[in-house]
Amino acid sequence: MRGATRRRATAQAVDPASALPREARVNNDNMIDTDEYRINSLSRAAARAELEGKAIQNAFQTHPVMKYVLTLPVESPLYPANRYLVETLDDSGQEITTIIDTSNTSIIPRKGTPIGNLITWSMPAHDQERPRRKGCGVIRSKDGSAVYTACENDHEHHLKAKIKHCWSRHCPVCCNDTCIRDGVEVEKRFLAYKAIMSKKGTDIGHVSHFVVSPPQDLIKHCMQTYEEFTDFAHYVEQQLTAFGSIGGYLVFHPWRQKKDRWQFAPHFHTLLYGFIDTKGFLRQNPGWIIKKVHAKERIRSIHLTVGYLLTHAGLPIVERDASDVNWELYILNHFDPGILSKGAKFTDDDYNDLGEGRGRMVGDLSDMDWVEFTKDRLSMVPRLRYWGVLSENKMCRIDNVRQYKIRRCSECLGLYRVYQGTSDSIGAYSRYIQDNPVMCLSDDAARVKAFIASYKSRLRSDPDTTLADLVKLIPDAVCSLEYLPQNNDLIMPGPFTEPDTFFLKRQARALGLGDAQQSA
Repeated sequence: MRGATRRRATAQAVDPASALPREARVNNDNMIDTDEYRINSLSRAAARAELEGKAIQNAFQTHPVMKYVLTLPVESPLYPANRYLVETLDDSGQEITTIIDTSNTSIIPRKGTPIGNLITWSMPAHDQERPRRKGCGVIRSKDGSAVYTACENDHEHHLKAKIKHCWSRHCPVCCNDTCIRDGVEVEKRFLAYKAIMSKKGTDIGHVSHFVVSPPQDLIKHCMQTYEEFTDFAHYVEQQLTAFGSIGGYLVFHPWRQKKDRWQFAPHFHTLLYGFIDTKGFLRQNPGWIIKKVHAKERIRSIHLTVGYLLTHAGLPIVERDASDVNWELYILNHFDPGILSKGAKFTDDDYNDLGEGRGRMVGDLSDMDWVEFTKDRLSMVPRLRYWGVLSENKMCRIDNVRQYKIRRCSECLGLYRVYQGTSDSIGAYSRYIQDNPVMCLSDDAARVKAFIASYKSRLRSDPDTTLADLVKLIPDAVCSLEYLPQNNDLIMPGPFTEPDTFFLKRQARALGLGDAQQSA
């Protein structure tokens, strides 16, 4: 009896719930189920949060130099701004400007000529308010989680959040991706010219990277106004051409990176085709410095090199005189887009506002940000251009070879899917249109266009022959399919079910391109 009593006591100690009434035991079981459900919910939430965190982290990976762009102090580039403004009037009250005497690289005052438009220079990624104004950042789904793209087979292969960009190097969120995008466009132009000349039987060699440092007093003075800086940059291009180069791309750096700051020390970087006679260049330009970067090595990647240079290139904003702005014309263009920009149309937001009886389509200006409207018209952002054989008037785009693609994983060839947040377990295929440009030299454009036009009817009747096949036979033109490496994306045999305009507008908006431009 004592043993049985001891066993019953032990059983009660092991399972105290068995001693409770039946109703209490049922409630206790429900509590256990509820706790298990909560634990599972927390596990799922933690998994989703981890996935979202990785996707966002992958989307915001940047070049290492961006850390120094964002954190190091920057010396002011306004040398010699105050003294310069004082010296613009002579004793009689006449305005004075300066010109470059290229024979001895000195600054010569000249009376009676307007100064021109002053330039304000800034380091990239320093407009901290721009992401808020433009809405840059992670695109969110209706449930508040990040929209992301991932490999359907394994998220470890590819996982990246979708980011809304304003595509400005002034923006700390968008600067890195904008530099890479612009670097890709520069690389395409370099490779297109090389491919054209190769088909013509001319080997132009490899791309070289040079640094050109003018005398500091000279460049610091001339970078103060738009007119003088434009002339100065053009002079640099002329000198590079005169001493061996045939063309390239110019980037201006007002600063050099030191350990504790960005030192104000203006200089130029250029990627170019051709060999520079540096000794002859220096004889013609005493006091200048020119040297080849990594003289014994070839540039491994044009777009990464240009992207790196753009991460800390100077951003100029030219201050315009308010009296030079046609304010009435800009107001009319606001109400009727297309007056100033050919092809511009009302946006989807405009039509949504129209349905609510407000917005510019009904003449409503209540939401107009007049400060931004005024600032945008009182300034302009000049761009350093291609020069020599790569300049806009030397090469032209005459046609496109259009492809319809679905993005595919480079590791497992699985299709990419766009998931509308972490609660979306299905996703949609990542589809896009790729326009592969047909390029030629401007002098050959008329002849190439006529040749292609004469064969267009045959191409329509022969489905096995494409425009890309025809361009391969033309010695004066080249399609990007001939010289750019192709990815593993799946090429569809024909158009998508949606109209092309649906994809082209979406891509133009995503890449910050105009409506007339296509994503390549």
